[in-house]
Amino acid sequence: MDKIEAVIGFIRRPIVIHSFRLLKNKNQLFIVSLASTPLEISKGSFKADSEVLTSIHSRTFLYALKQRNSCIFSELPQSLLNKTTILIFKDYTKLSNMKFQLTINSADTIDEVKNYWSEEDYIHLLEKFNYPDADKAEKNSLRELLLMAITDFEPNEAAAILLDYKLADQLNEGQIEQISNDMLLDKIAEEYPEISLHVTLFHINQLLFKAFNGKFPNTKATFMELSITPVGNEENIKLDKESVLKLLGAGLSDGNLIKRLFTSQMGEGVSFPEANDILWELTSIGDDKFTLLTSQYWLNVDDITANEFESVYEKVEQSEEA
Repeated sequence: MDKIEAVIGFIRRPIVIHSFRLLKNKNQLFIVSLASTPLEISKGSFKADSEVLTSIHSRTFLYALKQRNSCIFSELPQSLLNKTTILIFKDYTKLSNMKFQLTINSADTIDEVKNYWSEEDYIHLLEKFNYPDADKAEKNSLRELLLMAITDFEPNEAAAILLDYKLADQLNEGQIEQISNDMLLDKIAEEYPEISLHVTLFHINQLLFKAFNGKFPNTKATFMELSITPVGNEENIKLDKESVLKLLGAGLSDGNLIKRLFTSQMGEGVSFPEANDILWELTSIGDDKFTLLTSQYWLNVDDITANEFESVYEKVEQSEEA
C-alpha cells in the first residue's frame, strides 16, 4: 500500500467525532476524525507501509482522497460515525483563510517578450547558424542578423538548432527532431505534454515565426499587471505563483482552461504545483503590485470577468503543536 499523505483542515462548523474508519477502494480514501482529547491508536485490521502517529486536537478532521496526487477536502459523512477503527496522525496542518482585494490594472496579449534573448544568446546562435565573427557585430544589429541567418536553413533545421541550444539538457535527439517538425504544423508551445517546457518553446517558436514570416504558427502570451492587497490580514503574506493563480480564479470565467483542467487544484486547500509552470513569470514591483506572464492558451484576456474583485486563499500551514 502506498504511503499515506495527510493534510488536516479546520471544519466549517463545530463537531466532535469519537471514531472513524478506513474505507478501502481503488482511490485509497483515508478518513480521520478526532475526539475532544488526544487519542491513542487502537488495535484493528488496518496495515500500511506508513508511520502510525498519535496526538491530535479537537474539532479538526482529515478527509483526504488520494486521487491524481491531490487531496480533496470535505466534511465527514454521517455514515462514517460510530465506527470502531481509530487512526490518528501526529503531524497535521491547518488552513488559514486569507482574503485579498485584487485589481487588474492592465492585461495585454503579446507575441514577443522583449529582452528574453540576451546579446550572448544572439552571438552564440549566430555562430551555430554559421554567421562569421558574430562577436564583432554591432550589438544593436545582432537580432536582425540572427533572423537573416536563420532563414539560410530549412525551417525544421532552424527549429532543431534552437531547440538544441535551449533544451538539449531536457530533450533527447529524437525528441528534438520530432518537435522541430511538429512546430511547423501545431502550436507545440501550447500542446506539448510537459508544461514546464511551454515557456521556452514559446520563445523559440516566436523567434522562428518572425524569421520565417509566419511559416510557424503564431503563439501568444498574456502579460498582466495587477494589485493584490490583503483585507484584514495583519501578517505579512508572501505571495507566490500558486497563491496568485488561485486568487485570480475568482475573476476568471468558468470557461477558462485552467479552471476547467485543474478544478480541484484551483479549489481551496489543494496543492497546485503545476502553477509554477502555468505562470511563466511573477514579479513584485512594489506597493502590492505584481506583473505576471503566461500563455494565452492558459489565460486569455477574454477570460477576465472582473477588473476588481475579492478572493480568498486558504494557505496550508504547519501547526505549532504538531
